[in-house]
Amino acid sequence: MVRVTFDTFYSGKTTVLINKGRYAENKTTALIATCNDPQNYGQPWGTVSVNLGIKLGDDEIFADINNNESLINEMVKQKLLIPTGITQRSGFVEYPLMKLGKELQELSYF
Repeated sequence: MVRVTFDTFYSGKTTVLINKGRYAENKTTALIATCNDPQNYGQPWGTVSVNLGIKLGDDEIFADINNNESLINEMVKQKLLIPTGITQRSGFVEYPLMKLGKELQELSYF
């Protein structure tokens, strides 16, 4: 897992642990954030990726900027995620296609 600390508008500084799994539908990579604080350690915090039903490479995700923009921005800043310039619309949101940085590519799937 990879630890990321970022600012949220509702709780200030937050640290989450990023884990890598797969969506059941199409086996595309899923990035899941879990809580890092002692009281809630390992509990689900949110999903970094979104499954748009499109098969992607193991090193690609659509980033869920609709729900986790501040986390995504910090992950880009730390080069954990690398923007490709490609987006895919779903509803009212354009989700950016991101390449996984080296540290996330090296994570094992759970």
